[in-house]
Amino acid sequence: MLTRRPLMRWVLILFLIAFPFIFPSNWADMAVRTSILVLSLLSVVILTGWVGQISLAQAALMGVGAFTAAQLTNHLNLEFPLHAIAAGGAAAAVAIFIGLFALRIRGLYLAIATLAFQWAMEASFLEWHPFSGGFNGVKIDPLKWPCCDFSDVKLLYFLVWPTTILLILMVANLRDSKTGRAWFAIRSSEVAAKTLGINVTNYKLLAFAVSGFIIGVAGSMNLNYIQSATPLDYNFQRSILFLAIAVLGGIGAIAGAVVGAIAYVFSDQYVFTLADFLKDKTDLFAGGLLIFTILQNPAGIIGVREQLREKAAERHARKERRGQKRSIVLEPATETGAALEEPELVGASADAGGPPPVSGAQQDRDDERKAASQRLAAYTSARGQRMERSSAAPMLEVRDVTIRFGGVVANDAVSYEVRPGEICGLIGPNGAGKTTNFNCVNGLLVPNSGSVRFMGQDITDKAVHGRAKLGMARTFQLMRLFPRLTVFENLMVGTHLQNDSGFGSNLLMLGRTKTEDRRNRDRVKEVMSMLGISEHAESRVAGLPFGILRLIELGRALVTQPRMLLLDEPASGLDVSETDAFAEILFKVRDEMGHTIFIIEHDMRLVMMICDYLYVLEFGRNLAEGFPQDVQSNPAVIAAYLGEESVA
Repeated sequence: MLTRRPLMRWVLILFLIAFPFIFPSNWADMAVRTSILVLSLLSVVILTGWVGQISLAQAALMGVGAFTAAQLTNHLNLEFPLHAIAAGGAAAAVAIFIGLFALRIRGLYLAIATLAFQWAMEASFLEWHPFSGGFNGVKIDPLKWPCCDFSDVKLLYFLVWPTTILLILMVANLRDSKTGRAWFAIRSSEVAAKTLGINVTNYKLLAFAVSGFIIGVAGSMNLNYIQSATPLDYNFQRSILFLAIAVLGGIGAIAGAVVGAIAYVFSDQYVFTLADFLKDKTDLFAGGLLIFTILQNPAGIIGVREQLREKAAERHARKERRGQKRSIVLEPATETGAALEEPELVGASADAGGPPPVSGAQQDRDDERKAASQRLAAYTSARGQRMERSSAAPMLEVRDVTIRFGGVVANDAVSYEVRPGEICGLIGPNGAGKTTNFNCVNGLLVPNSGSVRFMGQDITDKAVHGRAKLGMARTFQLMRLFPRLTVFENLMVGTHLQNDSGFGSNLLMLGRTKTEDRRNRDRVKEVMSMLGISEHAESRVAGLPFGILRLIELGRALVTQPRMLLLDEPASGLDVSETDAFAEILFKVRDEMGHTIFIIEHDMRLVMMICDYLYVLEFGRNLAEGFPQDVQSNPAVIAAYLGEESVA
């Protein structure tokens, strides 16, 4: 939505309608140019700002749209908006072709590859005479409908801006839907996105297609505006310009595209043309302004608002802390009703060396952690140690898995199985090959030999997102959260597999999308409440305490509704009380939610406390297995951890 307030929305609509009539005609011309530029920048925002795919071939895609529209107009008499749809489709097809290369490369190499594609398009396709008219380009007659002559820029304004607003609204729908969340997840961590069931390949290609379609439409609009097109209009300098203006406005937001386009067109119309000393220094001034903006605020012009909000929040927090320090404790009145004595400052003490005061919130957290430790101790004492495993068929079977990296054997014929309803642990010294094996189970690595079976199905060669569909969820030793999203949005990404809405429904925000989002929001709220992180729902994950981040990652895995949770050192970085609280949560996950848990962990206290069965690796091989009390007293295991020689 352009704005969430109904009154402001109607005011904006009325302003846009009245704009050509209350301002000079050259302002209507500027508005048309701005509209075309907004769509061009919007294509960059989607592809680079949301998915992280840097493309320097956007001008070539715009040229494909413009020349396609010209050919359809001149040879088939196909006018706007029909030729705009066809132009968008042609540009989307070329963008998908570029996207196929982007699946193998990223970052700087992708930028170089797309720049090379831009040059190749300029030197061949865009200068191919039957398509583009060669160096002289092509021309079309002014757009005319039976009711309107759009050679008048004021009427053209009422054609291009509704089209632009419609596309902006559709893109905003995508941003706030399952599709948009998948794109943001891919940008932050492709590996984490895969483990949540997101098909990274398909969603990358979808982003290229949507971006290409939008800039193709912009090309057709530009053709109707200037009534001609030449290859020089769509050279690589224009691609760089699109990227620079998008960064200047704020490459991560739709509003950044709008603000960047307005700022550029206004500057080009007035600042650069009216200031004599800037007439020959436009590129230098624009480049300097871009550098200044990036250094001061990488989020661009639109990011200033967020920066001001953060500063205001910091000031408010400082005032609250200052107020707490200066808060007073009043002595009770005497029985005779005597006047109160001078109030004491909190923290003032006759014993200057006494301990500092503890805030009420901190005391509540400490009390909760102590209570969690006591509940956990009572639970484990009542539960006792299991002396036999379930006779049910294994949920996970790993058989003779061998993984090599060159000449290094990371896993050598490793075998184990995990039964339903248990907490099974995989332990071993550093470098034993535990995480490597986890990556194999999860699909991030394919074994050189051996097999992996899950729920009775051979998944040895199955893709990561395919394993997630079967009910396998994963956390990581080095957490892979999505820093650009809030805590609630991070967990909403985890509902990807439970959301049955499709791209078309997301694009138009149809009932299916709304229903699925509403249902999954309720699910996320339940999980957050169970984990005790509801108070952080609207906070961005960056800057939150480490223990909270661990719970967020666990919650994101839980909302996928997995059959099995793979936890890679989940207690890493937690103190003893936080570890006890985390263990209590794992028991709830197993006993109340019915999830099987397979865990890698170096905290032996936690492992021996929660695990029903253990496997031990050393140097990438099976060393021992058994119940925790048996493994704990195994001489071979003791030797592996302490470096002592084991006695046969």
